[in-house]
Amino acid sequence: TAALLPVLPANTRYVFTDVSALFLQRARARFQQYGFVEYAVLDIDRDPTEQGFKSGGFDLIIAANVFHASRNLDDTLARAYELLDPGGILLLVEMTAYQTWFDIVFGPVLSPLEDARRGHQPFLAAEQWRGALQRAGFVPGQFVPDDLPQTAVLGQQVLSARKVTPVNSATA
Repeated sequence: TAALLPVLPANTRYVFTDVSALFLQRARARFQQYGFVEYAVLDIDRDPTEQGFKSGGFDLIIAANVFHASRNLDDTLARAYELLDPGGILLLVEMTAYQTWFDIVFGPVLSPLEDARRGHQPFLAAEQWRGALQRAGFVPGQFVPDDLPQTAVLGQQVLSARKVTPVNSATA
């Protein structure tokens, strides 16, 4: 957010979300000079429309190190898909290489995982992300970096996907 807000035009609608009201307060203080930023609590493990978010109300969703922490990744991706306009883009920053330190640092506070696909740890490899995005209806795009040795060192990638506009068979 800190890198993105300075380059956005003032007529942008940017919604900063977090599951914690505390982080929203901190963000309000940090980004107060950007009048176009809205702040809202969002628990991605629950239906966003029941939390006041409009279905198809976003052109772009950026989630940094968030989706892996959801209880059920397929449900989370379906919720993100529902929030996006047709043609909308999903950008994720996620760990795609298992890091042993994660279990020690974050393992005790991680919510229980409900989907069997991830097993005992929350991270998917890049190809598993591609499959999960496709199952949710997205067309996976570029994953950066795409060089496997570099990815292994960094442990993280930026993953992109697009919500495609369904082709109406009656007009095709």
